[in-house]
Amino acid sequence: MIVDFTALLQGEHQFTVTLNPALWQSRVSDGQLIGLEKPVVAQLTVSKDRTEYTIQGRVSGVLRGLCGRCLEAYVQPLKPDFTLVVSSSSAPSDKLKDVELSEEDFMAASEHESEVDLQELVMEQIFLSLPIGLLCGEDCLGLCPDCGVNLNKNKCNCQKHSGHPAFSKLKALKFEKE
Repeated sequence: MIVDFTALLQGEHQFTVTLNPALWQSRVSDGQLIGLEKPVVAQLTVSKDRTEYTIQGRVSGVLRGLCGRCLEAYVQPLKPDFTLVVSSSSAPSDKLKDVELSEEDFMAASEHESEVDLQELVMEQIFLSLPIGLLCGEDCLGLCPDCGVNLNKNKCNCQKHSGHPAFSKLKALKFEKE
């Protein structure tokens, strides 16, 4: 859904953006992200004030991913709320000093870039809301480094090694007490 911001009148404008699983699958090639469980819906409010546009969004949906520890598929609810300011100037106006925005929340657009693809914008905000490493749970035990069994489901019979194997020779050293 492409919106020409220059065609918007002063005030607030409401948009609903839906990301279908097929659309997501065609644009995402990350090995950890499997796709969407069902369509993701984003409610966007675009407010125009002279040369600046404030985009407030609320995203709801469910993402399917692979856990970075146990490699099992799991679902993660999406609820990233975001606020972006799009301006034709290169710096935020003085009027926005009351609103705490970081540099990442501010986009400068040239006069030739008045059109914004809202689907791309929502996908970008979803990616930014995800953690660097996807985990099925904070208490995920992962895989055994020796036999590869999922420790969340089964116990393995491997010998537990304490410490890094490169330092195992140090255990054999005997020190004299003075």
